Amino acid sequence: MAIRDSATGYGWGSLLLHWVTAVIIVAMLYIGSTIESLVGAERQRTLNLHTSIAITAYVVLWLRILCRLFYGLPGPLPRQPGFCFRIVKWAHMLMLAGMP
Repeated sequence: MAIRDSATGYGWGSLLLHWVTAVIIVAMLYIGSTIESLVGAERQRTLNLHTSIAITAYVVLWLRILCRLFYGLPGPLPRQPGFCFRIVKWAHMLMLAGMP
């Protein structure tokens, strides 16, 4: 498997950015859900951690968006109907637009 996307699939670069993004978002959800139950200095430390991860996530998400816009999406699979590919392509772009 190549680093870059090919005409028929995603490369390691796209897969890595996808899973790094997923892990960051899950971590932020977990940390964010615990903030309300904390008090005092522990709450402030957790809030600072959540904010630091969010800033890092923002950089990773923009990198992912820019890579996708620059390289585009791989083409449809050999037996994939054209309308399905267009729906998936637009859904993907809408999700990317909603990230930042």
